[in-house]
Amino acid sequence: MSEPVYCGAAWLLPGSVRTFSGRIERGQCWLEFRVQGHGELRRALIDTGHSDVTLSRDLVLACGMQPSFADGYRVESIGRVVRPVATCRATLLFSPRRGDDLAVTDSFLVDDVDPRMGAILGMALLSRGVLTVDGPAGEWEWRVKSPG
Repeated sequence: MSEPVYCGAAWLLPGSVRTFSGRIERGQCWLEFRVQGHGELRRALIDTGHSDVTLSRDLVLACGMQPSFADGYRVESIGRVVRPVATCRATLLFSPRRGDDLAVTDSFLVDDVDPRMGAILGMALLSRGVLTVDGPAGEWEWRVKSPG
C-alpha cells in the first residue's frame, strides 16, 4: 500500500485525485464540509479573494472548540484596520463526488462571518488544487491531486 503524503494541509495517497464540484448559486461557489467529530454538514464559501481559511466563530463554539489569540495572528481587510484574530486547530472533512474524504488539519482563523456559511475557503487551501469556474454553464470544479 502507498504511503500517504502531505499536500498542503491535507494527506492524500500519492497520485490520488479528489474532485469536488457544484452549481454556481447567485454568483457564488459553495462546498459542503463537516468538522471531524461533529456530523452536521456545513457550507463553505469558495473565495479566491480571501487568503486563508476562516471558520465561523459560531461553528467553532457549537463544536465545543476553543478559539485562541495565542498565535498572534493579525489581519487587515479593505476598509478595516489591522486587528488580532483568533485561531483554532481543527480537521475539516470534504466529501468528493467519488472516493474518500479529503481531511484537512490545520490552525484556521476564527472570525465573525456571514451566518449562512460555516467557513470561507481562501487561497491557502484552494491553491492546493485546480479550481475551474464555468460561468456560462453555471458550474464549478475543484480538483486536488497529491504529488507523486
